[in-house]
Amino acid sequence: MNILIVGAGAQGAPCAAILASQPSVRRILLGARKLAAAEAARARIGSPKIVAAALDAAQPEKLVATVRAALERVDVVI
Repeated sequence: MNILIVGAGAQGAPCAAILASQPSVRRILLGARKLAAAEAARARIGSPKIVAAALDAAQPEKLVATVRAALERVDVVI
């Protein structure tokens, strides 16, 4: 299962940490407006399943392009 999490803050980062420990989860694209925030959360969690990305939900075309580049498909969006 591939998961897209939009937001790497107080809710997104803990979700990513919990989901990364699940065997059925293959990859998590963890996005935030600022790439540094997503990268910091990924580093704290320390799972190779997590990919950090700069995502801005206000720019849907860029969001879709980033998701397509990182994941084959998205099964769940949080």
